[in-house]
Amino acid sequence: MNAFIKILKTFHYDSVKDLWLSLFPSGKYQLAMVSISLSTAISAIDKLFGLDAMAFIGFILIMALELWSGIKASSIKGEKFQSSKLSRFTFKAFYYMVLIAVPFWISNSYVNHGKHFMAELFEWLQLFLVTQIFFENLLSIFENLSVITGKDKTAWIVKIKDKITGIF
Repeated sequence: MNAFIKILKTFHYDSVKDLWLSLFPSGKYQLAMVSISLSTAISAIDKLFGLDAMAFIGFILIMALELWSGIKASSIKGEKFQSSKLSRFTFKAFYYMVLIAVPFWISNSYVNHGKHFMAELFEWLQLFLVTQIFFENLLSIFENLSVITGKDKTAWIVKIKDKITGIF
């Protein structure tokens, strides 16, 4: 053990605990349980939905932006906050997660049965749905941003559509 401590000291660690806290600084700040919980949740999300951490964070961000922009647009239109609209948003987010998860589960099932062509097909379907869901939420955000900036609900979408059709 003394030889190991000597090696640690060459890297400016006075003890095994110093090394440990350098590797896992969450221990210094009593955030180990938070860190472990997040790591567990992210790996569960990957296993349940087939989304890696960055994709899931992107999904959460786009959904949060839609929620924020929707609340802001409603406020500008003079509408009060309604729990039914929040429930509708939550249901939509749940439904999106089901749409993302089911093709992933089916793809995994086909892999387990050695049917790789079908597995690839459902893997493609999952990627297609994730992309489509992102695009649909983006359109909703653009509608909300149009209202927030005092324009007709379709103003930003029409501008973007005109730019895209101009390219093609």
